[in-house]
Amino acid sequence: MGFRGRGAFFTCAVIVLCGCGQSGGRAGADPQVGAGQTGDTGGSGTAPVDSNQVGRQVLASGEHGPLTLAADNSNLYWGTSEEGSGPVVRAIPLTGGAAMTIAALPRQLDVSGGMNHHANVDRLYADVDPNWVFLSTLEWEAVPNPGDAPTIQFAGGFYRVPKSGGSPELVSTPSELVVSDPFATDEHSMYFLSAVDATGITISSVPKSGGAATKTRLDASDGNLGAIDSIGMDPNYFYISRSPSLGPAHNFCVSRAPVSGGPLEDLWCPDFLVQRLTLAGGLLVGINGYPWTGTPG
Repeated sequence: MGFRGRGAFFTCAVIVLCGCGQSGGRAGADPQVGAGQTGDTGGSGTAPVDSNQVGRQVLASGEHGPLTLAADNSNLYWGTSEEGSGPVVRAIPLTGGAAMTIAALPRQLDVSGGMNHHANVDRLYADVDPNWVFLSTLEWEAVPNPGDAPTIQFAGGFYRVPKSGGSPELVSTPSELVVSDPFATDEHSMYFLSAVDATGITISSVPKSGGAATKTRLDASDGNLGAIDSIGMDPNYFYISRSPSLGPAHNFCVSRAPVSGGPLEDLWCPDFLVQRLTLAGGLLVGINGYPWTGTPG
């Protein structure tokens, strides 16, 4: 399982809940593709915020640097950052109350002569299952080298933890994962990007209850698949945003393929990179993270 290196820090933090009034989204059967689309806001690009509708409440303080948050209909969850031990998952009711520890994750790295050990919850998922919180952990520790810079050792795992509290369970994931975190879930499984090459994409699904991974192949018929920048899914399709390969004929594209596997079909090929694909109210929504304009947006 591959993991990304992160800068090390350790801090205490305050978790603040802010509530704002929101309008409901519209339903739709088939996603429409758009990037950075907004509703009618009077031309300003953002809806005005009524300060009378915004409330702030401190839910917890003195926490060990929570780096990720998640929520379901009842609770807010966070993972801590620890030195010398594994990280901790904690929760508090959305209505307020006492914070409680859901689980303490085991420390994986304990290198002889090591120093500056850090461990944190890297990703946290609370709304994908009624009974379990899913999370990935990341640890790093420096190993001194005489006369040279220290070597950094990394470790991590993917776990599920009972929402009611209890022992974390290690979830088996494919060893060849490109990234350590799932990009989507459905009722039964979590989905990971496990391989990318010029001819297609391999996606691995892992049962939430644990077990062997199932692989699905999405084929690029032209044999010139570029980098994968974002993935989303609905019950019928995987949606892929990709960067161009070498050559002028291969542009930025948003493509789709059936969840059962098959050829990628280009839906839209703009002249910019589409990121953060998500399904919302019948729309396939993305962000143009690097607009060629002097105006932020």
